[in-house]
Amino acid sequence: MQPASEIVHLEGVSNGTDTAGTGLKRYQAVNHRKFFLRWKDTLARHRMNGEHPALEAERDVIRRAYFIDDTILTPEQDAGSNGALQHILALQQLGYKVTFIPSDNMARLDPHTRALEKIGVECLYAPYFWSVEEVLRKALVAPDLVYFHRFSNASKYAAMAREKFPKCRLVYNVCDLHFLREEREAELADDAALRASAATKRKRELAAMQQVDCVIVYSTAEAELLRTILPEVPVEIVFWAVESRPTTLPFAQRAGYAFFGSYKHPPNEDAVLHFADAIMPLLPELPDQRFAVIGSNMPESIARLHGPAIDVRGHVPVLADALHTLRCTIAPLRYGAGVKGKVLESFAHGLPCVMSEIAAEGLPIEGDLAWLVARSPEDFAAKLNRVLTDAAWNEKMARAGLAMIDEKFGKAAMVKEMQKALEQTR
Repeated sequence: MQPASEIVHLEGVSNGTDTAGTGLKRYQAVNHRKFFLRWKDTLARHRMNGEHPALEAERDVIRRAYFIDDTILTPEQDAGSNGALQHILALQQLGYKVTFIPSDNMARLDPHTRALEKIGVECLYAPYFWSVEEVLRKALVAPDLVYFHRFSNASKYAAMAREKFPKCRLVYNVCDLHFLREEREAELADDAALRASAATKRKRELAAMQQVDCVIVYSTAEAELLRTILPEVPVEIVFWAVESRPTTLPFAQRAGYAFFGSYKHPPNEDAVLHFADAIMPLLPELPDQRFAVIGSNMPESIARLHGPAIDVRGHVPVLADALHTLRCTIAPLRYGAGVKGKVLESFAHGLPCVMSEIAAEGLPIEGDLAWLVARSPEDFAAKLNRVLTDAAWNEKMARAGLAMIDEKFGKAAMVKEMQKALEQTR
């Protein structure tokens, strides 16, 4: 069923309205039995007219999946939404009819709700449903799978889904480990309150994982950590698919470098401020190589950096339009967890990304690409200077990044790993 479709019926305009008359309308009665005899086996699987039309609209559905996230996906704004979208596409490839349920904001938010509907995802929203609890309570058919995206949803709804649908498979995608990110932030800031908060989050996150059939992570490092802490819980790595779309502009026609991300995510704000304060002063003067800061929810602490050397752009509608004019990107993250979408997107756009060890964590940064990982402000500045000024080296790093994307982050590999995750049992 396509919810955006509309049918306009002009009653009787073509063939009249009288089945007993001499016009074409009479064939409605004449052919009634022929129609029935031809389709009786199919019609035997239909309900009576007007009985549960919501179920009749999807009578051919074999597998059903509920996908629960905080709000409607905005893949052009944050890596979490992009990963969620790719995993929805993987579920569809595996034969699931996917129903998207936003837990925190049940409003219909176009164009994003419409975008999901256009790819065949059923979106639930007010005034038809007001909460996840209502959806679970009113379900006419039990889903085969409930996919929880982020800790907030697994912690709130896993037990409820298990009670309501005891035979349903429950999967929890952590996106990134909150407790690990907060532990690192606490260490960086030497903050006792943050350490205590991280310890509480660790307990809560691990408790949520113990309620599901399988935990999905993006990061190889996080998979290794969780398998050590919770050996009884299946943990699978399912990367999201990334499409290569490299710049067509030659090196000489591009200039500058950028950091991009959502600034609702505290590590991103810290990374930009750290770069401007501790790394940028170590760069030689490169008047044509301006630093661009791109992304949504720009805080005042970054906005005020705008000047001759730093171009604070904020959100850009099409990321590729901005990236394709640059020579490289940077990811000077000092803390965080999970896989960094900014690194993958940089490689997919044909740009080297000079990154910290935290930014590289959990990714297959091997061979030539390992050179891009900087381990001190001085190392970072030197490597950034080289990829900005050495055309041959820049192109070598760009080719290595594209090769990694094509080899490790294709759609077929994502679907295969998703299927493996869904087959795990406790």
